[in-house]
Amino acid sequence: MGHRERVQLMVGDWMQRLISPGKGYVPCPRKLQMFVWRLRHESLVVCANLMRRGLKLDQSKCFFCGRAEEDGAHLFIKCKHVKQAWRELGMEEERSRLEEFTSVHAMLDALWGFSEKKRVLVITLWWQWWNIRNEIREGELAPGVTETIRRVRCGALEYAERFVPKKKDRQEGKWRPPSADELKVNLGGAFIPGSSFCGWGAVIRDSTGHIIAARAGRHEQNADAFGAEIQAMAGAVALAADIGAVRVIFETNSQLLAEALDVRKTDSSPYAVVIEDIKLQLKLWFARHRYAHADEVRIP
Repeated sequence: MGHRERVQLMVGDWMQRLISPGKGYVPCPRKLQMFVWRLRHESLVVCANLMRRGLKLDQSKCFFCGRAEEDGAHLFIKCKHVKQAWRELGMEEERSRLEEFTSVHAMLDALWGFSEKKRVLVITLWWQWWNIRNEIREGELAPGVTETIRRVRCGALEYAERFVPKKKDRQEGKWRPPSADELKVNLGGAFIPGSSFCGWGAVIRDSTGHIIAARAGRHEQNADAFGAEIQAMAGAVALAADIGAVRVIFETNSQLLAEALDVRKTDSSPYAVVIEDIKLQLKLWFARHRYAHADEVRIP
């Protein structure tokens, strides 16, 4: 480990102790850790904190609802607009529990009583909400609640992939063949932040590992990594249908994609039309299909 990596590790450990002393690890980037630290020490530049320091403001109301004075509790928990975001996230019960506390320290201590997954979702929601608040302050157009929650879920899943220590087992990283009457489609998308296109690829193998078919492509007008995974899934479904596959396993390393394709749920993301079309194609072409999650799979 080089000097730079040692310094980053020391800073990360220091930040963890500051924002959650004795409470455990927070799997998120340094900028979110600093955000939570500022929240704990009431140093975010919300209007209430600025006025407490003697600054005179022309506007001190909430930038979302314009009704109540803007403080941390109102901005992240009590505002009617953020309440809608909590409901979209399926965490209204948790929001109500945090609303009972009058102290930010007590509230954050209660937050650390949540499961790690919920804790990261809440912190990611607050971070996204804070960024949107600043955009509104600068006169920019805010995204809708549905788009905000999509960003929150994507961010939380990304942090889980990057920062949660992976449990090692003997099967980790090994491609597993399908049963004799099934075919397995491994698929994936690639996206470079800042670009407007993505690449995708899919390969179909049988129970012996023999390659039946493969296809790759490029899709224009793509906004994020999740869009790349959606295009990869669409291409994989088309490839499997073209070769006449009947029973198929679609293996992807995107947990968000597998959740979006759940037939029991209606997707409301910007990719809803593509996702619903994929669901329809799956029903039309395959007698049986299922999904598998691959974590850094090494294909022979």
